[in-house]
Amino acid sequence: MGRSVEMERRILAYVAVLVAEKDAEPDLAQIETAVGAELARFKHPRWMITLDALPRNTMGKVQKNVLRETYGDIFMQSESAGQA
Repeated sequence: MGRSVEMERRILAYVAVLVAEKDAEPDLAQIETAVGAELARFKHPRWMITLDALPRNTMGKVQKNVLRETYGDIFMQSESAGQA
């Protein structure tokens, strides 16, 4: 509650896509187009990561903390590099 550091929120999308063909990659441009048709511009993710599957707990819920721990540092580094 008493954080002195101002935090800015960024949107990150984790994309787990079922691909019909073996070894095929999801088309991120097509996903961006679909997002653009459904969401306001300010809600578009700044980054998208493709995963084979989202990490889930035994109850089937997505483990957001695992995603943050695994990929969060990557985006913090890219943000600070862009500001330098």
